[in-house]
Amino acid sequence: MSRPADDEYYDDDRTEHVAQGDIFRDVPFHFPIPEPGQETEQKGRRRPVEEPPYFEGHGMLIHYTSGFMAQPPATQGYAHRYRLIAPIFPFTMLLELGMAEEALEEMRRSDKIASYMYLPPYPDEFEESAVLPYRPVLLHHSFLEGQRVTQLRGPAAVQLQLKLATTFLGGKWDPEDLEPDLTDHWHPDG
Repeated sequence: MSRPADDEYYDDDRTEHVAQGDIFRDVPFHFPIPEPGQETEQKGRRRPVEEPPYFEGHGMLIHYTSGFMAQPPATQGYAHRYRLIAPIFPFTMLLELGMAEEALEEMRRSDKIASYMYLPPYPDEFEESAVLPYRPVLLHHSFLEGQRVTQLRGPAAVQLQLKLATTFLGGKWDPEDLEPDLTDHWHPDG
């Protein structure tokens, strides 16, 4: 499966509650960096980009929606206050952090680099970017209140699940087997 078309990524009002694949602005990302001499030696050709120790920007909710929603369906509210948020780095920033232009072209063309998910630009919010699902932070829900920019549409939600499965479980996954939860848990009939 190639990546979704640019017009298949964003849906501005799918659910009232937050959901997997939601994109937020002004998310604080703290990436603790070890003291000099404590770093883990890196070997081989695969090299992740070097994250800044602190970054505030856009992020994507990667928790599975049903895992943090109040139950049963139609119950408004959340079961717990914590969310896993993956940072979204603009392509310009990825270049500055050491990613090769060829890798960005590959993402743009087919989005087959396992540890990153391509995002087309979203007007007035962010330029062409990539989600880094391998590098999430755990945040309290209060950091996300009022900061949602947009939500993912079906094809992009499948792409996100494909990236999450590949990143955290490994192996090859058939997009036909993935079923993102796009329902409105607070208004299931409506």
